[in-house]
Amino acid sequence: MTTYNYFIGIDIGKTTNAVCVLDAMENRRLELSIPNSRAGMESLLKQLNKLPDFSLETTLFYMEHTARAAPRDILPTDAQLFLSHWR
Repeated sequence: MTTYNYFIGIDIGKTTNAVCVLDAMENRRLELSIPNSRAGMESLLKQLNKLPDFSLETTLFYMEHTARAAPRDILPTDAQLFLSHWR
């Protein structure tokens, strides 16, 4: 069973995504708005990599299913798939 260090919620919008990051103790570690684009996801990854003990393998992403607002029609099941979608 995976133990998660971080939980990331993303509210997907047409042009911007609201992001909130909680650690395993439910402390808010990061809250920001990023462009709904590859550049936005790259900037998010840079911020995430600054967090202590951050890795994609121990991070759980949550987001709403909103194919109309998303740049592509996917509902990813894990962090690797989600982030690779914007690479």
